[in-house]
Formats: sequence, C-alpha cells, structure tokens
Amino acid sequence: MTPDQWTSLRAALSEFIQAGNGPFFVHQAYADSVTGAGNHAQRWIGDRVSFDKYEVAIMASLMARFPNITRADLVSFAGAVSVSAMGGPTINSWRSGRNDANDTDDAPINMATDAAKGSDGVNELRAFFTTRLGFSDRDIVALMGGHNLGNCHVWKSGYAGPWSSNPLKVSNEYFQLLQYPGNYTNQTITSTNDTKNQWIDNSGRMMLPVDMSLTTDPKFFSIVKEYAANQDTYFADFASAYGRLL
Repeated sequence: MTPDQWTSLRAALSEFIQAGNGPFFVHQAYADSVTGAGNHAQRWIGDRVSFDKYEVAIMASLMARFPNITRADLVSFAGAVSVSAMGGPTINSWRSGRNDANDTDDAPINMATDAAKGSDGVNELRAFFTTRLGFSDRDIVALMGGHNLGNCHVWKSGYAGPWSSNPLKVSNEYFQLLQYPGNYTNQTITSTNDTKNQWIDNSGRMMLPVDMSLTTDPKFFSIVKEYAANQDTYFADFASAYGRLL
C-alpha cells in the first residue's frame, strides 16, 4: 500500500463510518484481534454467523478496491480509524504488517469455545485477558468501554439493545451508567434456540452479565468509577489497550 492508497482507504472508511458502520468496525477489529495470533482475520474464513449480508458486502467492496492490503490489516485499520472518527482518541500505535490466517485453526484461541463471552464473570475475564493475553485489570475495564458503541442483536448473540444513549459516539457514558448498577433490572431475552438474561434500565439501555460483573469486583469497580468521572483518563487508557490489542 502506497501513502496515497492509505489516504484513499481512510476516506473510503470514513464514508462507511458516517453511514453508521463505525461500531461494526471497532467490534470486528476487537473480535479478530483477541484470537491472540500474529495472523488475523481468522474469523472471516469459517465464521459467517456473526456477520450479516451487509457487513460481508462492506468488507468485500473494500477488499476489491484495495487489493494490496491484507484482510487482517483492513479489519484492524478500520477499527483504529473508527475510534477517532466517532469522537474517541487517536490510536497512534497502529502499524500495518498483519498476515491473513491460513485456515480456521490458524490462531491459538478458538473464538467458538475459548473467547470471552457476554455471560462471563470476573474470573473468566481475568483468565482470558490477563492469563491468555497479558492485559491488566485497567486494560480490561478500558476495553469493556467499547461496549458504549453499537447494539446487541438477538440473531447474533442472543442479547438485545444498546448500552448507551448514543451508540455511534465514543464516550465514557458506559461507565457513567455502569457506576449505578441499581438502576438496572434483570430482563430475559428469548430467541429461537436460546434464552439469556441481561440487564436493562428505564431508558431501554442494556448491560450484559459480563458488564455487570465489573461492579461486583472492588478493583474493577474503582476503575469504572474513575472512568465515569474522567473521560480523558478513559480515552488515554482505551487508546493504549486497544492499540496494543490490534
């Protein structure tokens, strides 16, 4: 990729972000990176359940327009660009050079069985992020702030609804809401194949069990309250953690 091609790619991504696809790019880059491999884009080989036809079409159109970039770099770069484009910090640490996965097993972490889940508690969070990936408690809470973006969809995860009032903007609202867990009540979401429990407030904003688990651990909860009070601190920590993850 030449400098001009990177500039053109950034402009193309900006169009999709302005159309409301930024949260998809941010979450896609996160989900791809937590496979823990130098070779990324592993999910795109065998996982089509987690993407709708429109999302697949977006990636196909970008790969067709920019054939000199690996899909792994495209996924990661799109996430980094989206964070700043939606009002968040700049991910200055981003660099190209990722190779695409060779097959569905080309990663040390199996996304289907080993990845962090919406139903996880604090022990599972630390086992995954700290033991497997080497992230600190502060990193974990900062990365969880990515839930400020987007919505859960029953067909994708079994959960439903947005976490924040503005799911297209990077902010610390997620933490401002989470610091008051008493404002949420339990809600059962029933889909064709499953039943899951989540939490919802009077404005229809939801939290997953893994979100609420942050309020049950003193160390995690102290960081939640710190980020709720200071968005600049959260932005700095998120840029560091997300950048290292990518």
